[in-house]
Amino acid sequence: MSLRSSSVRYVTDTCNQHTKEPYHAMEPVIQLQPILAAQAKHGPIFRRELFDVAYAAYKSIDEGDANEIAHRKLDSSSFFTDQEVLLHDLWGNEHPKSILREGIETREDDVIRHKRNWLYNSLQRLGRAYGHNSAKDKRYTLSLLPFDFGTRSFPIEEHNPSVETVPQETLNQWAAQWETSELRSRLSSFFQGEARRQLQHIDQIICFGLGRPLEVSPWPAAACRAYQQHLAACTIRDLIAHTPGCTAPTVFAQDPEYSAAEKTYLSEQLNINVLDDPEGFKALTGNTFVITVSPNVAVRQISVDMTHEDGGPAGFLCQEIISDGLECDGVGLRDAKDWKSCLYSTCPPSPALWEYKQKSIRMEYDDTDGLGAFGKMGVYMKSPD
Repeated sequence: MSLRSSSVRYVTDTCNQHTKEPYHAMEPVIQLQPILAAQAKHGPIFRRELFDVAYAAYKSIDEGDANEIAHRKLDSSSFFTDQEVLLHDLWGNEHPKSILREGIETREDDVIRHKRNWLYNSLQRLGRAYGHNSAKDKRYTLSLLPFDFGTRSFPIEEHNPSVETVPQETLNQWAAQWETSELRSRLSSFFQGEARRQLQHIDQIICFGLGRPLEVSPWPAAACRAYQQHLAACTIRDLIAHTPGCTAPTVFAQDPEYSAAEKTYLSEQLNINVLDDPEGFKALTGNTFVITVSPNVAVRQISVDMTHEDGGPAGFLCQEIISDGLECDGVGLRDAKDWKSCLYSTCPPSPALWEYKQKSIRMEYDDTDGLGAFGKMGVYMKSPD
């Protein structure tokens, strides 16, 4: 199929069935075949050479001294560009990218930091971008850049020193639940049994997007899940360390949402080293064990693609890999049978990830009615050639 001239089918509807508001443009259909064709010709979507170009561009941006960033009001002049860089799309073509300036905004009741962040467009999102070419409606227009940049805004912690954290007594209770859980027992049996021979190949564990383990919020279960997921990383580290012929792998964690208190706690109490985005992805190798649970980034696709030459990472603890991710090919926004997984999954699978599963030594388990910290999950270990 031609990458540039394939026909585009649209799902038409004159009214949004949920809001009853008229649509101003036709909805796109996801077309994955052009993206897969580009991948077959040029290499994995999230290949390291594209990452290296984006990483060099990101580092070339003058970050400036945070203490010298002037306070500014929220108006149109707040969002001017301060540098233009070149990124490469999945075909290897150069694309100029204007980078928005970072800054601090003072509002009536808060102080907000606008900071640059990385964006990662999955196979499915790239296919959706390819399928939409309406100049009238930009709602669904996405970049064909697997690695891209944007901005995010968040409160500045030092301006709110009274922020609470989960008390140690509660953390102890969560730890006790983990230690006595069925899932921990199953992990121990798997790593000491079927996967034992694979552990010697793991020299680091990298956690992506596990969430905030100390955050006091209206949803305490979220912090409990995050804390127990970090404990799982520690358990796997300890299981490997106590396996003859193996050494304890270093554990890293990357999540842009970590607070300063959480970074300190993870380092001092759990011996987990916190990495800024995208340093965790940069550190990926064929000897990395990846832990990720319902992240808002396509971590599994990135991890498999960036370690493609090594046959993928050493292993995963992640959501269960249930398909090759192609079920949304040719599917429109409202004719998808399973639109949540097809169109809005934040960490969808891919053919490469599905192939990785088929070749792996694996254990799958539904934790939904047990500890509840992982849901339907799997451990997948790279099988020796």
